[in-house]
Amino acid sequence: MSCKPFPKYQSTVAISSKLSTSRLFYLPVPKFSFIIPAYNEGHRFPLFLEKLSASTLANDKDIEWLVVEDGSSKEHVEKTQQAMARFQNQHPQGKWQHLVNTKNQGKGGAIASGFQRATSPFIGFMDADASTEFISIEAMMAKFLSPNSPDVLIASRVNMLGMRITRLASRHYIGRVFATFVSVLFDIPVYDSQCGCKMFQREKLLPLLPKVMDQRWVWDTQLLVLCFKNKMRVEEFPVHWHEVPGSKVSMIRDPLRMAWSLIRFKLKGIH
Repeated sequence: MSCKPFPKYQSTVAISSKLSTSRLFYLPVPKFSFIIPAYNEGHRFPLFLEKLSASTLANDKDIEWLVVEDGSSKEHVEKTQQAMARFQNQHPQGKWQHLVNTKNQGKGGAIASGFQRATSPFIGFMDADASTEFISIEAMMAKFLSPNSPDVLIASRVNMLGMRITRLASRHYIGRVFATFVSVLFDIPVYDSQCGCKMFQREKLLPLLPKVMDQRWVWDTQLLVLCFKNKMRVEEFPVHWHEVPGSKVSMIRDPLRMAWSLIRFKLKGIH
């Protein structure tokens, strides 16, 4: 089902878990498309927009924003829609779509759905809690527009001089163990494979999407592995990052599921 534009913003549209292959094009075509996966984020997404409003990206005509609901309740869908309407009234230059998957697919499935709708040469995703600061998003965009730009640019939460990283110690140490596990398992030299902000050159990325097995938390990790195996140029980019309460990842249950999903992916030998 195609999206029908309203005067102020792209309306919420109910679509099946398999999105239509139709495209919504803008003139001129934006340079960047950012996917924001959302599962019951009606309470946190207004904070995302508040932070975005304070950045120079709020009125950037070179960006299209696609919020993809992943089986969210009607209440949360409506809250997100209302927040987008208020934001668009304040920043009418922005290009927004609000897409609704009626079935929960998982974070990865929601991002993949958005990638299929994206129209820009550079596509990426970020979390609905705006944990990666927008000043860092701007810097990553500038890197992609530089003469020697990579094929893939991934945000990295490196606690180094000049960078602001705030994170619970328990999540930090569990995350470091998991990132090391990923690096060793797939022999890829990545410090932070799990940060929820990554950017890609669209034409090189799209052929890899059908090869990803997991549709939930390690979707982007498997995609990153595929990028390395297909000799794409991958770079890490240190970002300012702060933890926002309300994460849906359980540090007790989910790491084991994520590890098993990656082991299965390794055993399949998918390239």
